[in-house]
Amino acid sequence: MSQFVVSSVTLPQSAKVSDVYTLKTGTLAGLWVPVITSTQNIFFQCAADTTSANFVRFHNAPPNSGDYTVSVAGQGSFAVSLADVTLGFGFLRIETLTSEVATRVFLISAKL
Repeated sequence: MSQFVVSSVTLPQSAKVSDVYTLKTGTLAGLWVPVITSTQNIFFQCAADTTSANFVRFHNAPPNSGDYTVSVAGQGSFAVSLADVTLGFGFLRIETLTSEVATRVFLISAKL
C-alpha cells in the first residue's frame, strides 16, 4: 500500500509567490487548491536549490510547450495531479498573476 506525506504551502496576503515547498523524499502526487478569487490562473515555479533567483516557471514539454497553468477562475476548492510537474527538481513554489487579497494555504501530497 502506498503512503503519502501531506505538507502545506502558504501564499501570504498581498503576495504573488508562495513559500518554498521542499520535496525531501518520494515523488509529487497532488495539489489541493483552496478557493482563490484574486487571479485566473496559478503557475508552478521550480528550482534545483532554494535561491530565489533560480526559480523559473515550469513549462509543458513540446509539442505543447508553454507555462504549466492551472485555471482557478470560479472553481472553488479542487485537486490537481502533480505527477509530471517537477520531476528532477526538489523545490517548488506556487505563483499567481495578481496579489492575493487573503492568505491561501495549499496542500501538497508526495507519494513515498
